[in-house]
Amino acid sequence: MEKLGIDPLLIVVQIVNFVLLLIILKKVLYKPILNTIKNREKELSEIEKKGVEFEKEKQEFEKEKAKLLNALQKEKREVLEEAKLGAQILKKETIDKANREAKKILSETQKQALRDSGNLTKKIKEEANKLAVELAKNALAQILNEKDKGKSVEIAIKRISGF
Repeated sequence: MEKLGIDPLLIVVQIVNFVLLLIILKKVLYKPILNTIKNREKELSEIEKKGVEFEKEKQEFEKEKAKLLNALQKEKREVLEEAKLGAQILKKETIDKANREAKKILSETQKQALRDSGNLTKKIKEEANKLAVELAKNALAQILNEKDKGKSVEIAIKRISGF
């Protein structure tokens, strides 16, 4: 082998060097790199698990949110219905009260009109009597003489005043 330029001792030393280099690289570089890769794989696995958990929590939250929104919508509809019903009742009560007050005012106005017409009739009769007395006095004064005039006028006044 020496003719080829190969030194067997040098080859053995090179092989030993290569094996030592592999052992050193395995201890110094390969194991820490493998450990780092394993750690990163574990971290990625944990992150994926947390992501799945967060996704489940998100879906549960969305379901709960939808339930709450539905409950709020239902409650809103109920409150609106109650408010409408209350408004209708209040409207009916207000209309009924206004009608009662209108009837009361109309009744009082009619009573007052009857009282006023009675008073007015009475006043008209009194005025008619006074006017009749005056007319009778004037008519009799022109027709009768002085003597008869006094007696007749007094009698007529007494009769007319009696009404």
